[in-house]
This record gives sequence, structure tokens and C-alpha cells, in this order.
Amino acid sequence: MVWHGRILNSSGTYKHLAIGHNECDSIFILNLNIRYSANSYDSAEASRHFFWQGSNYTQSGNYTYMIRDVAASGCDSILHLHLALLNDAPIPHIRCHDRRLLVVDHYPEGEEGPRADYTAYRWFRNGQLIATATSDFYVEFVDGVHQNLSGCFYVEVSAGNGFWVKSNIICIEPGKQASEPATMLIHPNPTTPKYIITITLNNIDEYDTLELYDIHGRLLKKEQAHNGDNYIIAPDNSGTYSVVFRGQQNTIVKKIIVH
Repeated sequence: MVWHGRILNSSGTYKHLAIGHNECDSIFILNLNIRYSANSYDSAEASRHFFWQGSNYTQSGNYTYMIRDVAASGCDSILHLHLALLNDAPIPHIRCHDRRLLVVDHYPEGEEGPRADYTAYRWFRNGQLIATATSDFYVEFVDGVHQNLSGCFYVEVSAGNGFWVKSNIICIEPGKQASEPATMLIHPNPTTPKYIITITLNNIDEYDTLELYDIHGRLLKKEQAHNGDNYIIAPDNSGTYSVVFRGQQNTIVKKIIVH
């Protein structure tokens, strides 16, 4: 706030002395109370649609949403969303072969599903970008010799317009096998309304979750995931739905058809 030529950026009581044309002084007193908006930041990755704060988003971008008068001070809250969409391609998934080769799985929904191709890749080791790794696989050579990998790796694939989507993480320790990524099988698929669907998970952690979304990206169900068989009831209405496994190391998205 600018007041009598001063920039005020904190609450308080301010005084300004002004001398009038009749040489009489005037004192102006301002009791200023500045209320700050509460900001919340989040990011999301999805295949085609994402439903957020009552709206369905179909393009990557940075979005904001204002919630009026919910903070304790009576101020507005502003939500910020960094959204990356992959135009129908599934969330990327990587696999490790013989501790020497990392590859992007082009069939993350199974061999019966469509092939997933992405326009650009960038690999990371222990959170640091590997500048020379820009293909759908990663290997290391020293003096022409194929090396064992060491560290925690993941790949990001381009979602266009400067947005990137992260894969699962695979950690490889010297002398140990690479950590196995989680796997998910769904049966029966296709299924019928209100039928019990079995979701079989392996290699998952304690705090992993299962989520069910409709074709518009609306979350229909969320529950804790367990190793072995998990059960959900198919939605009442026919259509295409997405089952999302969110783990500590990777995310798996598979479609189910209800007819």
C-alpha cells in the first residue's frame, strides 16, 4: 500500500505530518491491518483428464482456484495446480534388466494393451539429471565396457509445453538385486456393473493406495492397498474407468471397462 508517498507492507499505526498553506499542521493517522492470502501448491499427473475443484481439465498447464474467506483471518485462500497430461498415454513405467539396463516399458498396461510411446525422455540418478540420457533406455559404459548400475533412477517423459511426467523409481545397490517395482493385475476386465473386481498387487509398501476414477478424472474411491488380492465393486454405470495404484516407488494406471 502507498500512503502519502510511503510504501507500507506490514500492519501497524502510521502518522503523517502535513503543513497547510496557512502554516497550520495537520496529522493524519492510519491504522493499517494487512491480511495475507493463504497459498497452497500441488502438482498432478494424468493420462487424459483431471478433475479439480469442480472443473475437468484436458490440457497441461498451471491453474489457480480461489476459495473466498476461509482463512482464520477472513482472507482468501488461493490453490495452485501444476498439471501434466499425457494425451491418452499411460503414466511411464521403467524396468531393470540384469542390473545393467533400464528401459521404458512401452506396454505398462500389459501386452494386450496399446503401445505407449512418448516424444522425449530425460533420465535422473539420485535426483540429478543425466544430461546425455535422452532415449527410452539407459546404460553405462566405461572404456567400452558395460557397467553395473548403482543408485536410484527414474525417467521423465514430455507432456508437451515444457511439462514432464515422472515414472516409478528403481534403486540399485552394489551387490544387490534391483528393487522390484510393484505389479498390478485386474480381473475380470471387462466386467459388469456392481460386480466384484479383484486387483492383485505385488511388491508394494505399507502406505500405498488404490484409487478409482471415472473417464472425467473424478475420484470415485480411494483405499489402502495390500499385497495380494484387493477387492472393489464395479461402478453402477457402464463406461471406461481407471484404476490407479500409487506407491512409494511407482504409479500404475490401468483401464477397466464396465458394460
